[in-house]
Amino acid sequence: MLVTEPRRRHFIYYYLFALLGLIVGFALILISLFFLQLPYEGQVVARDLGMAFFISGVASLTLGHLSRTQIVQVANEKIEEIRREQVRATLRQVIPEPVFRQIESDIMEVPAFLHDFTWTLELEPSRGALFATLTRQYLIENRSDSTINYVIWHSDWKRLEQQFPDTTKFTKLIIKRESKVYEYDQGKIAQEGLETKQEYMVILRSNISIPPHGVVKVTAQNVKYLPTNGHEIFLAPRPADGIEIQVTLKNLELQLDAYPLHPFEDKFEKLYDSTVLKRWKLNAGVFSSQGIEVCWNPPLAASPSETSNSNYESSLETDKPGKARMRFIDALKFRL
Repeated sequence: MLVTEPRRRHFIYYYLFALLGLIVGFALILISLFFLQLPYEGQVVARDLGMAFFISGVASLTLGHLSRTQIVQVANEKIEEIRREQVRATLRQVIPEPVFRQIESDIMEVPAFLHDFTWTLELEPSRGALFATLTRQYLIENRSDSTINYVIWHSDWKRLEQQFPDTTKFTKLIIKRESKVYEYDQGKIAQEGLETKQEYMVILRSNISIPPHGVVKVTAQNVKYLPTNGHEIFLAPRPADGIEIQVTLKNLELQLDAYPLHPFEDKFEKLYDSTVLKRWKLNAGVFSSQGIEVCWNPPLAASPSETSNSNYESSLETDKPGKARMRFIDALKFRL
């Protein structure tokens, strides 16, 4: 429980003494001015003492509120520091030291937190494969009392780069901070040097400052080619309060399904399901290694036989959660 007000009686006494100083000082000044029968030395002493009492009373009343606010702030900072140390001490006792160090560096010491993280995947047929447009949209909240420098970082794995060279690239980055909007298209991303191309992946990196308790909205988009039978993993780059994925099919029919890469599978739900639009959401906190996997296969042929149904179900098994999770570790580096 944070401190909202120091003990009230202490400040009542404080203000009473300040008011008493004002009254005594004002009275001594009046005595020095109107009681002329006093000797000159007595008038001077009364005047000087009166000015001293009066000035001290005014200063006390003026600075009283500031000192009270400062006391509350210092007390809250100390309470927050004690809370953090309690959490650290508890975690050290229940988890191994390497795991604790990872949590401490990636979560406890990072003041930024992601909200409303949404992935959008648009698929359309092109050149015998699927042309994909992937969009990430989310809010970054600075939960600290000071300005932070945050690194917006995303990457994507080159899936069919040998068949379609130089087609995996970032095409849009929009950063909204308060009333300012920073917008980058594909040309400006390359011009500013925000995109780095490696042998197996493409990386987008941009720095931005976030004011205390400020919120920044980020939209990052890239394109790539995907196989007609495959899967894609969607993660959050930092801890977030949940993650949502929306898949849109353009001039295309696919059998789609999604699976949570998260221990709380009961928090995973399908929000919408049609032939052209599907949405899933994971209503639980996610770390940077958790998210949703989407799998797809071509539709069944017309008038399928029982055998073809069986073969199709077998093909779907390759994208069931069990084997999907086996691929998950290898795929962590390709989607952030």
